[in-house]
Amino acid sequence: MGNCSRKLKRNFNAWYFANRNGTLRIGTDMFCPNCNMHFNPSTSYNTVNYHLDNCLNTQEALVDNNSSSMMNTINLNQFGFIVGGTYSSTPNEKFVWVKRTGANSVPIWEKVSSEGTKMEGNLGKIKVELAQKFKFEDKEKWFKCQTDKLRIPWTYGADHLYISENNLLETTLQGIKKINLHKEVKIVFEEEKKVNDAGGLMREFIHLICLEIFKTENDLFSKTETQEMIYKINPKCPDTKENHEMYKLIGKIVGKAMFEQITVPIQLDRFLLKQIIKQDFDLEDLATVDKPLYNSLKYIQENSINGSDIFEEYFVTPSPLDGSQIELVTNGAQVQITDENKDDFIKLQLEWIGKKLILKKVQAFLSGLHQVIPEETLQVYTVEELEMKMNGLPFIDLGDWEANSVYKGLYNKSHQVIKWFWEVMKELDQEQLSKFFHFCTGSTRLPVEGFRVLQSNRGEFQKFTIESVRYSKESSGLKSHTCFNRLELPNYPKKEILKEKLMEILRADFIGVFGIE
Repeated sequence: MGNCSRKLKRNFNAWYFANRNGTLRIGTDMFCPNCNMHFNPSTSYNTVNYHLDNCLNTQEALVDNNSSSMMNTINLNQFGFIVGGTYSSTPNEKFVWVKRTGANSVPIWEKVSSEGTKMEGNLGKIKVELAQKFKFEDKEKWFKCQTDKLRIPWTYGADHLYISENNLLETTLQGIKKINLHKEVKIVFEEEKKVNDAGGLMREFIHLICLEIFKTENDLFSKTETQEMIYKINPKCPDTKENHEMYKLIGKIVGKAMFEQITVPIQLDRFLLKQIIKQDFDLEDLATVDKPLYNSLKYIQENSINGSDIFEEYFVTPSPLDGSQIELVTNGAQVQITDENKDDFIKLQLEWIGKKLILKKVQAFLSGLHQVIPEETLQVYTVEELEMKMNGLPFIDLGDWEANSVYKGLYNKSHQVIKWFWEVMKELDQEQLSKFFHFCTGSTRLPVEGFRVLQSNRGEFQKFTIESVRYSKESSGLKSHTCFNRLELPNYPKKEILKEKLMEILRADFIGVFGIE
């Protein structure tokens, strides 16, 4: 079996590949002027800017919300969302984080106790109409049962996806046409053909290809007109055969990620998500795409406009391509919006923005997605649940991490080195925790059920494991096996050495550096 271990490598290719993905570092300590959150020198400019954009917006939302009970549940609000419930865990505690939308469209994550499923019988025979009534955890079991019907066991062999770091998007586009995405897929880099992937690279590959696809210069997606880091299909991207092939590729990547229970590091807008699950749009969906337009339509919806001296609008909307007027109905330039027809106007606007404007691109995306996961299977989720499924948790619960870790070799939870390890971990901020989690597992986000449901590369439950190895000055660094969620931790003689070796990882740019041995 191949080895999926990762060590740090320092070379020009690593620096180039990391920085061309937009991960330039701030290089000095910084503090948020609003919440005083600390950013260490290795923090990326994108992370700092995202935090600053969201911090003030989130605080405004909290001020606007007069619910004292909600205020009392807030443990973490400096990241552009609110976390409710207890932000810690105990061994064997079963829970699921549930996402809902609060005031001013601020996401709220709440920790809900889970008793586990009481369902019996063959889930595979249950129709989607019944499964839609399940709670999220049972929907997940049903979804896995449906996708496992399509899975070709790894014992039948694996397909290999040959790609190049220097031309990641194009080589992926060509290579993915030659493989069966229902089989186990092993990643082979043209630059490192001697590497034998044991399966752990799929998570890292999905992370990398998503970063590449959503780069601004590729023009396929654009950031939404909101404070959150949400992406929409770019309506200005030309409807060419080549671009439609790219959107089809993106659908395949998202489908493979869901098929393998891997979280996707990019959040998509709700117009696209609702088309995945075949649900109608509503005005609140627009809040994830264009907040200024949402505010305008919300005003029209909630206020009388008949006889207004300041409001005179018609059933037209500007084209994002050239600014020309698009008539939403026949002779729309002559049909004035009134109290009687404003709901029709809002519905037509949503249909235009979310569907008709990007119709061929959405069709290409869905065709790729449905090659991996059947259309009906995806309809089991609500839009919030689909976000939970695709994106996982946007934060790390360290208490949950520690409570669901296991130890091998000399180590147990009372061993001095393990005590030092968790003491050092508790000093890290959220970005550092996420980066270290990425180093250990190949993923950047957890599933909403937390650390208790971490999986190996073959979909089996595989908790985070710390294994002891001999310490020597010649080989003193940390080493991870991402396909097994395993960290090799040397038996350090001092806490200071352990901390320094861990900080070396956090200071390094290993995005795009697989470090396979």
